Amino acid sequence: MDAINKKIAVVVLFIGVALSVLMLTTKLTEQPWFIFLFVLWVFVFCSCCYRLTPLFKTRNQVNDFIKRDAKHLVLFSLAGFFDKNLARSG
Repeated sequence: MDAINKKIAVVVLFIGVALSVLMLTTKLTEQPWFIFLFVLWVFVFCSCCYRLTPLFKTRNQVNDFIKRDAKHLVLFSLAGFFDKNLARSG
C-alpha cells in the first residue's frame, strides 16, 4: 500500500510542476478558475503527503481495512447490488 501511495504522490507532484510552469510562463494567475485549480492541487498534494506519514500508517493499518460481515461486502460490491435488487423484484 505504501508503494501505491508513493506513486500517487509522484503523479500529483508532476501535475503541480506542470501547473507551476503554466503559472510562471503565462498570465493564468489572473483567472479565478486557475487559482481554484491550484488551491485544489495544494489540498490533494497535502492529502497525498499525509498518506505517506507514519501517523497515517499507524491509524489505518491494512488489517483494519476489511473487517466487515459478508452481508456488508455483498452490499458494497456491484454484483451484490444487482443480486439484492433481483432478489427483491423476483
